[in-house]
Amino acid sequence: MENPATGLQAGIRLLREEETAAASALIRRVFAEFEAPEYAPQGTETFYRFIAPEALAEQLRRGTMLMWGAFRQETPVGIIALTHRDHISLLFVDKSCHRRGIARALFARACESCRTGPAITRLTVNSSPYAVGIYRKLGFTAIGPERTTDGIRYTPMEYHL
Repeated sequence: MENPATGLQAGIRLLREEETAAASALIRRVFAEFEAPEYAPQGTETFYRFIAPEALAEQLRRGTMLMWGAFRQETPVGIIALTHRDHISLLFVDKSCHRRGIARALFARACESCRTGPAITRLTVNSSPYAVGIYRKLGFTAIGPERTTDGIRYTPMEYHL
């Protein structure tokens, strides 16, 4: 049954390894439209290596990343990933689903997971310039100035659980 607020039918669930190609394609598409224009070529290349399907699958296999997807008819329309159980490394929502509460629902699911973990009291993120406002709306605060590492521009932020 579809949730009228978000338009999601299958809701939010952990991603399976065989779904990493679809997740990677979604992330790449959203990144290319909204974030890549703000990045130097080195940053874009670094990011694309990080989200390559085989790289994501390897992190899931090793247990170094937890990734949830928001699905519409078995197609991912939103992705959130945690590394080290307390760092948001990916949060992307398909353009057609922006402003429907999907990022907030994904974030709530990640927070729920953190609250069941051992002594996790905060979440961190290295927010792209495009997403700083979104993270502020979720309750994050900047903990340092914007930085650039390997061509990737980001503002370090945190959220207290």
